[in-house]
Amino acid sequence: MTNNTYCVLRHVFKLRNTVYALAGILFWLGLILAPDTYAQESNPTYIIQIGDTWTALALRTMQPEADIRAAYGSINQQQQPTIGRIIDFPVSSSHIRHGRLTRPLRGGLLEIAAGDNISPWQLAASQDLQHPYRPVLMRPVIQPGSFPLREMPPGFEWLELAPASPTPGEALAIRGQTYSETAVNVQLNQTKWNTGRNGRAFVAIGATGAFFDDKQAELFMHIQDQPAWSQPILFAPGVWTFEEITYSGPAAAISDADILDERKWLREIWSEASPTPYWQSDFRIPLDDFVEISSLYGARRAYNNGPYDRYHEGVDFSAYGGTPVYAPADGYIAVAEFLKVRGGSVIIDHGLGVHTGTYHLSEVSTAPGQQVKKGELIGAVGTTGLSTGNHLHWDFLIGTVWINGRSWLENELGCWLLAGLKTPCASPTNNRSNPNSL
Repeated sequence: MTNNTYCVLRHVFKLRNTVYALAGILFWLGLILAPDTYAQESNPTYIIQIGDTWTALALRTMQPEADIRAAYGSINQQQQPTIGRIIDFPVSSSHIRHGRLTRPLRGGLLEIAAGDNISPWQLAASQDLQHPYRPVLMRPVIQPGSFPLREMPPGFEWLELAPASPTPGEALAIRGQTYSETAVNVQLNQTKWNTGRNGRAFVAIGATGAFFDDKQAELFMHIQDQPAWSQPILFAPGVWTFEEITYSGPAAAISDADILDERKWLREIWSEASPTPYWQSDFRIPLDDFVEISSLYGARRAYNNGPYDRYHEGVDFSAYGGTPVYAPADGYIAVAEFLKVRGGSVIIDHGLGVHTGTYHLSEVSTAPGQQVKKGELIGAVGTTGLSTGNHLHWDFLIGTVWINGRSWLENELGCWLLAGLKTPCASPTNNRSNPNSL
């Protein structure tokens, strides 16, 4: 063996030993840092979703209902689990039961089996019944299905809520499918939601303002000739900024009466709700260039040394005067004029009761009734009306309730709702309709 060969082999062995040593270190680090899978599987957490009743959770996990209630900490035996609440689940997601849970108002297992194209005896056995001829009026029946077991309201095949854990000032949306083409009524507490449908598919949208303080509201759903249904829903607390605003010059001459009169007139416009959306893609912010976001939606405001008794109804973009302003989505122009409080104003009706407004414009480049496309020029940044400097105020409403437009964009609700109506979305980042994901 030559010296050169010996040197090469020596380096090879040293390299091999180094690799083995590194592998050993990585192995032990893996044991130390790896998550405890068993612990995670034995004590998983779960976010309550729409349709998660006590009965459904017990049948899904094949656990006694009393154990489910104990994990939840339930005291009220009549109230269903609260949507958005996190609980310790008795079993992991790999040990849950799938299917559809229904409570038939009429008919029996023979009718259900025929509809599902399965043996009535097989269906009876899966319900722990001796034969398929026994009436099952309002008794929980588990039908075949590939999704985690939930109990939908009577007449609904599946439902999905977004966002899963809402905060005040956000839009809330439901998409789903009914067993027949019938009108759907959805409301949060006493506020009715706007709805649209395409055959048996439907969507509904509602909103809460930034002052909404009902931490646990009630969601109601109902369709014709079916029992009413409700489930509590939990709202996470909002995080707000505080601002002191002092007006001077022409802006100081605008009174509270002027503000109320203008708002009263606009409420009639915002109350208009078509049954179909006009947009065909996700929304965008209404300008490409700006210096900064100078004021957030929901900011608690005190005017001229007064109390913090108001909140900012939109998002302010600080921008240079004359900066182009664009339509955030398709729609029809509802307002295009100079108003006393909002100055140069363009309000777009996007359908389904969704309106956006751009205010304090120096120029208005559109007209009422005009159809506009997303990204089309509608005006220019200015400081008209009740304004302290060049900026764009952008607000976003569901009905007459102001919401955070940025949260609508972040949740991609534009395409999410179109998917619920089985309508293509031009920017389908969230165009997948997964009705019963765990």
